[in-house]
Amino acid sequence: MADIPPISSNVWGKVVSNATTLQLNSFATKMLLARIVSKEKSNNQFSRESYELIADFFNKNHDVPKIAQDLDLIKSL
Repeated sequence: MADIPPISSNVWGKVVSNATTLQLNSFATKMLLARIVSKEKSNNQFSRESYELIADFFNKNHDVPKIAQDLDLIKSL
């Protein structure tokens, strides 16, 4: 199981506001975040549904090196 920041973490607001400049490694992560950010941009945070989607994505793919690197990058924001 991946160590994903909680929905209350300010990291998700940073993801939304910096989505276009994040240097992500995985195309799958880029596509998922682009889709979520386009939906959440006006809120500057993730809804519960978006958070559950991204958490599920990282939990299912945490063993993929590029996706694990993307999660590490997100956690470092």
